[in-house]
Amino acid sequence: MLSPQARERRTRIIELVVAGSVVFISLASLFTAVHQSVVAQRTLAASVWPSVELDTGNYDEARREHSISFTIANRGVGPARIERLRTRWEDVEVSAFPEIMIGCCAPGEDDDARRAWLEQLVNTQDVVFLTSPVHGRTLAPGQEIRFFTFDRPEAGRPGHEVWNALDRSRFQFDMRVCYCSVFDECWETSLADPRPEQVRDCRAPARD
Repeated sequence: MLSPQARERRTRIIELVVAGSVVFISLASLFTAVHQSVVAQRTLAASVWPSVELDTGNYDEARREHSISFTIANRGVGPARIERLRTRWEDVEVSAFPEIMIGCCAPGEDDDARRAWLEQLVNTQDVVFLTSPVHGRTLAPGQEIRFFTFDRPEAGRPGHEVWNALDRSRFQFDMRVCYCSVFDECWETSLADPRPEQVRDCRAPARD
């Protein structure tokens, strides 16, 4: 027969074992709940994951016309919010396609002369191009925007050489787009490399 002290020790041991079991079960339940929550969040994020790609071409199959185009498309399964589209030519950032064409494709001794030459061709409609803004727009899954189009002018016209120069130069542009999902996860991809790189946000990077 156990003494009162022995019974008390046994009771305390049983209580400690029970308490330890309760704590272990509680921790296991908490870990399971947290793990399931993380899995659910990742699953939900994957179900609305956008994948934006930049592309360029020089022929319009639908119209059977030689036409230089730049497009942005969402190949993912969720909407993509376009935060920034940035283009650099010879390490100089340009804000619009006329500036790109002045840099790459117009003759002249300096920017002012090239700009005046290109403006003259635009005014006489020897050069006709269409642009569409993409900054701040949201692309649905499968949606594509052709944000620049330049049909090839007839041979012998001054704009024909501009078109040829742009066609030779279009893959040399450092063109990058930064976009975000509905959960504010952001990525950057480029015309040269379509693989998305996750970034903290889409604020413009510092440049020297």
